Amino acid sequence: MTPMVKLISLLLLISLMSKDVYGQEIEDCKITILQREDVTPAPSGYWRVWIGNPCYSCSIGQVKLSCKGFNLNVKTDPNIIYKEGDFCIINNNQTLTHRSTVQFTYAADTPYRFEVVHQSKVCD
Repeated sequence: MTPMVKLISLLLLISLMSKDVYGQEIEDCKITILQREDVTPAPSGYWRVWIGNPCYSCSIGQVKLSCKGFNLNVKTDPNIIYKEGDFCIINNNQTLTHRSTVQFTYAADTPYRFEVVHQSKVCD
C-alpha cells in the first residue's frame, strides 16, 4: 500500500470510530436536561425535570449536577436524585442506559438552573 492510501485508510478508520453504530457522534453523547412548569395536577410553582441520555449506544453514569442553593422540597425518590453538599447525584450514581430518562419534581417560584458538572460515558 502506498503511504497516501494508508493515510486515507487511517483517516477513514478514525472517522468511523468517532461515531456509534447509528452514525451518532460519540462526543455528542451528553446528558440532557429538560425542565417545564408542572401544571397538572399540581398548582403553579412546581417544576418537572427530565434528565436523559439521548445516545443510542452509550450509557452515561456518575451524573452529578451543580445544586448550590437548590432545595429538594418535594418528597423525591433518593434513587433518582439526592443532594451531596453543593451537588445533586442522579440515578444513585448508576448509569442511564441508552435513550433513558429519570424525572423528578420540585417547588419554586422560578426554575433552578441545573448544570452537569460530571458524567462518565461508556460506549459499546
